[in-house]
Amino acid sequence: MTECLFFALWPDKTVRHTLSRWTRTQPAAAYRLIDRQNWHITLLFLGNVSDSQKNFLLATSGQGELSPFDLCLDHVEFWGHSRAVVLTADRQAVPRPMEALFQHLVDVAGECGLEVADRPYIPHLTLWRGSGASASEWCLKSPICWHIGQFVLLRSVPQPQGGVTYEELACWPLA
Repeated sequence: MTECLFFALWPDKTVRHTLSRWTRTQPAAAYRLIDRQNWHITLLFLGNVSDSQKNFLLATSGQGELSPFDLCLDHVEFWGHSRAVVLTADRQAVPRPMEALFQHLVDVAGECGLEVADRPYIPHLTLWRGSGASASEWCLKSPICWHIGQFVLLRSVPQPQGGVTYEELACWPLA
């Protein structure tokens, strides 16, 4: 049996509240707002993972010297390829501990035989889905920042009415 899994960062309650307040001020009538409970930043998408690979990930992902960090989302972008409006972090200012966490997870995935996309990591949080837009429609007056003290392994759970929800399988603190 396989499951669709990925590593992610969950915004805390304060950040979710800030995001929620901000989304209500934006002109996104032609877009579908992502369910607030699904808001996250993907660290590493793993795709379909076998039970043995999942067990390896659960046993090893939290090992290593991984440090907490602060992350600020300070740009609004429309990604045409995925028809998504996302908040991103300045690509030149991704915190070193975040880069180290990403590389650690790539290494762990490789150790259990998972192939992951070989592309630069861009921290982003998807808020809306739609089409035919440009980032100029949205305004982010100040960055949305939070302290990252943990990361999670999530499972995508398809819903009967369509879409997915994300179920947390494990959570690891950043020392």
